[in-house]
Amino acid sequence: MRFRIGEAAVLISSFLLITLSPRVLQAQTNVPAGTITTDTTWDLAGSPFILSGSVQVAANVTLTIAAGVMVKFSSLAPRLDVLGQLVADGTAQPITFTSFTDDANTAWGPIAFNAGASGLIKNAVLRFGGFKVGGVTPVPMVHIATGNSLVSVTNNTLTNSLTSAVLVTGAGTTPTISGNTISANSVGISGNSSGPPRENAGQTAWAVAS
Repeated sequence: MRFRIGEAAVLISSFLLITLSPRVLQAQTNVPAGTITTDTTWDLAGSPFILSGSVQVAANVTLTIAAGVMVKFSSLAPRLDVLGQLVADGTAQPITFTSFTDDANTAWGPIAFNAGASGLIKNAVLRFGGFKVGGVTPVPMVHIATGNSLVSVTNNTLTNSLTSAVLVTGAGTTPTISGNTISANSVGISGNSSGPPRENAGQTAWAVAS
């Protein structure tokens, strides 16, 4: 079979295009320790988001985590502190919060809603969080200490926490906690003696912290 020069050039160009084209790699966003000071969205295109240190959402600032996003916490067990608002709604596609290795070899926590904070975690999977360090108060996966009723944790799956899946503390802290599937945790939901929130319909676990 004979090829004219023009045809050979086309064949060689096509071969080089196929063999030298870069491979498509999964995106990844490394989030350094620090404070988020402007409204921010972690979208699916940047997933997974890996926290290399503790991150704080400043007061009057909203962090939105889009449906389908995975958030991993580095092996240093950093935390996500919310002073403003956290919106994590996985209704369209579940959001995942997990350890760096996505197994029990590493841990993380907490997602902490601090005094005056607000927000929601909805239709998400939270796993392999919570940890204990000798002589230090155990850290839950989710800690709600807002002093208000502006946080909701609904329709999530919370599993494999070494401590509480959810800890509620502080006078006036009355979040909405309902419809969650809670299993394989050291404790399901715990609250301090100052008055844990009412147990909402559909909740599957409840324990009062000493």
